[in-house]
Amino acid sequence: MVRSRLIILISLAMLSFTACKKETAPQRSVHSWNMTSLVDETGAAVALKSIERPKVVFFGYSHCPDMCPAALSQLAKAVKILGRDGNRITPVFISLDPSRDTPETLSAYRDQFDERKLRAFTGDRDQIDRLAKDFGVMYKQSENAAVGYGIDHTGFYYLLNDGDGLLLALPVGLSAVELAEQLRETLL
Repeated sequence: MVRSRLIILISLAMLSFTACKKETAPQRSVHSWNMTSLVDETGAAVALKSIERPKVVFFGYSHCPDMCPAALSQLAKAVKILGRDGNRITPVFISLDPSRDTPETLSAYRDQFDERKLRAFTGDRDQIDRLAKDFGVMYKQSENAAVGYGIDHTGFYYLLNDGDGLLLALPVGLSAVELAEQLRETLL
C-alpha cells in the first residue's frame, strides 16, 4: 500500500515536471523561408534561414500611416518588457513595398522604433509575393493621396521557431504586455 502510494506520488511529480516544459509544435512549415535571401537595412543579402533564433515576423511597409508603425512600436515594447529573454527573439520586418523600401529607407524606418534588434528586409517582388503567400499575408496596392499609394494588408505577428516552423499568428492590436506574454509562452 505504501509502495503503491509512493509510485503514484513519484508519477504525479514526474508528470507535473514534464508539463512545465512547454513545447509548441509548429502549425506548418513556411518552406520559402529557407529558400529566400532578402536585402537587409544595411544593403547586405541575407539568407533568411541564417536567422536561427525564434522570430517574430511582421509584413508591412515604411509609408504606412498607421498600422505598421503601431505594430512595430508594440513589438519593440514587448521585447523590452521581456528583458534579457527578449535577446533570444529576433523581430523581423519584411517590406511589402520593395519599390520604395530601399535599404536606406528601411534603416531610417527601423531607427524610429527603440529596437536595435529589429531586422528589416526588402527584395524583389517575386520573393516578397512568395513569402507573403506562404505566410498567408494578403495585400494589394490602393490609392492614397497623402503618400501616392498605400498597401492594404493583413496585420499579424507571425511567430516562427528557430527554423521555418510557424507556431502562431497573433493579430495586430494586442497591447505590448499581451504580446510579451504570448512571446514568452510560445517562443521562450
